[in-house]
Amino acid sequence: MRRNKDQQAEQYVQLFIQFANRIEKHLKRWLWICCCLLIVSQILLRIPIVRGFISGVDRLEGVPISSQKIPNKSLP
Repeated sequence: MRRNKDQQAEQYVQLFIQFANRIEKHLKRWLWICCCLLIVSQILLRIPIVRGFISGVDRLEGVPISSQKIPNKSLP
């Protein structure tokens, strides 16, 4: 009886290890895919034309300070 329980426990452990290995393989694959997509999206956001399509917030930011005409006021 004891031997039967040990065999069942060993069989359960082996099945769990097989299951965990399959899940781990899929998780690693998804992690790599997500990291690659993150890198690609960040690279695409560096291109001004593409950034306008990806991010709607860029249009709402206003005029950059460097392109505004600032009057040259003399200090008193």
